[in-house]
Amino acid sequence: MEAVESGWWYAAHLPEDRIIVTLMSDRDIVQQQRLSRPNAWMSALDRTHHVRQLVEGATPPLELEIQPAFSQYLDIMSGEDWLAVGDAAFKVDPLSSAGIYKALRAGIDAAEAIGQFRAGQEQALHSYSLQTRHQFELYLDDRRKYYSQETRWPASPFWKRRQGKITLFPTTGLYFQSSSRAIARLKQLKRYFSPHDLYRLCHLCNSADNSPRHASDVVAEFLAQTTQKLSAYRPIEALEYLIEQQVILTV
Repeated sequence: MEAVESGWWYAAHLPEDRIIVTLMSDRDIVQQQRLSRPNAWMSALDRTHHVRQLVEGATPPLELEIQPAFSQYLDIMSGEDWLAVGDAAFKVDPLSSAGIYKALRAGIDAAEAIGQFRAGQEQALHSYSLQTRHQFELYLDDRRKYYSQETRWPASPFWKRRQGKITLFPTTGLYFQSSSRAIARLKQLKRYFSPHDLYRLCHLCNSADNSPRHASDVVAEFLAQTTQKLSAYRPIEALEYLIEQQVILTV
C-alpha cells in the first residue's frame, strides 16, 4: 500500500504470475484527473514509488475496472420478517481490511436476532438494527484515526474528507432559510446522513422565534432526539457539509 495526494494505491501478486493494482480515490478526483482512462491511470502509477517498483515489467491493463468502495449504511436495516446482513447493512473502507471479520460477525449477530425474534422477542430485529448502526459509528471513529496519521497533504480533498478535522466553532450561529429551492437541494444530498436527518438538522438551526442558533446547541439537540448511538462528529460533519453546500447559513 502506498499513500498519494489523490488517495492510496494497493498492489499484490496473484497466482499465475498476475498482479492486482488498485487506486482508491473519490469520484470527483477521478473525473478531474481523468483517472478512469488507462493513460492517465498509468501516469499516476508511474509517479508512485513502492507500487511502481512492484509492478515493474508488468503488462499495462487495456481496460480499467471501476467499482464503488465508499462507506455507507442502510437507513432501514430491518422490517417485517427481514433484516439486512453484512454489506447489505453497511459497507466499510477497504483500508480497514475488516471484510472477513465483519461478514462473520454480522452472520452471528443476525442469527442471534432471528432466534430471539422467533422466540417471541418482537424487538429483536429492531435491536439488531441499532446494534449494527452503532458498529458503523465505531468503525467511523477508527477510520478517522487511521486516515489522520497521514499529514503530508492537508489540502487534499480525499484526505480531508476522511480525517474528520472540525472547522465549525461551537459558538457559530447557524440559520436555515426554508424555501422550495432549499428543500429540493436537500433531497439531492446524501452524505453523512439520510435526506430526512439532514432536513431535521437544518430545522434545528432556527430557534422558536426563527433566530439563528449556536452550532453546539444544534448538535446537542440532534443527539438528544435521535435513538441512535452517534458520535458528536457525525452531526458536526453533516453541518459542515450543509454549510459547504450553502444550504445552511453562518451568521
